[in-house]
Amino acid sequence: MTSDVTDFGAVADDEHAGIVLLYDDTMPGHRVASALIHMVDTYPDRDAFAGYEQLDDWV
Repeated sequence: MTSDVTDFGAVADDEHAGIVLLYDDTMPGHRVASALIHMVDTYPDRDAFAGYEQLDDWV
């Protein structure tokens, strides 16, 4: 998870599990955790994750 996708610019797509962007990096930790849990619970397995999500949309 990052607020800056360039953190992963040098990493090939097949070398990481995916990227979760959080644009509102002032969001309280409990809301971030809740959104992450909701996202994880929504995907039936790792292969269903397209490799990119915006966490802000899950809050």
